[in-house]
Amino acid sequence: MLTALDEEVALICVDLQAGILRMPVNRDTAELAARAGTLATAFRAHDKSIVAVTVGGSPPGRTERGPQAVDLSDDFTTPSPALNVGPPDIEVRKTAWGALTGTDLQQRLTERGTRQLVICGISTSIGVESTARAAFDLGYHVVIATDLIADTSPEAHANSLERIFPRMAELATSRDLLSALRAHAGIRHISN
Repeated sequence: MLTALDEEVALICVDLQAGILRMPVNRDTAELAARAGTLATAFRAHDKSIVAVTVGGSPPGRTERGPQAVDLSDDFTTPSPALNVGPPDIEVRKTAWGALTGTDLQQRLTERGTRQLVICGISTSIGVESTARAAFDLGYHVVIATDLIADTSPEAHANSLERIFPRMAELATSRDLLSALRAHAGIRHISN
């Protein structure tokens, strides 16, 4: 449950990109992207940071499944149009599972004074969970937007949501987050 929305909060949209949105997951990806876009618009309206993370390759390590090829067709890494990504948003291209591994994202968030991260995206048990784990380890206040995450495996999605995320994050729906943004703006307006 969301206890507070910090002044310096960022919305991280993990892998909400053309190639990933074509994958079969446990939610309708068009609806998920549209709702993430609505949340991103609200964050921008309240002068909060948006981070659009796209995966553009794979880590080099060996796995039991063999090489982890990523289909880098022409539009694979294009962020969902629903997110309306542009300046001053932060765009990050990653080759690891998590957005904070092997990228300059932590530095860019630190420059903005960000202390809280709201995370959404695909896949729950891979990109979202890896980003949340790293963020928690780095001392960020982490919030998972529970209705804005999806996975190719319903079992892995449930495991992350029920067993992993409650140990490192607060859980909130996009509706909760929109309400918190409106309430936060009202408090800031009253105190000015």
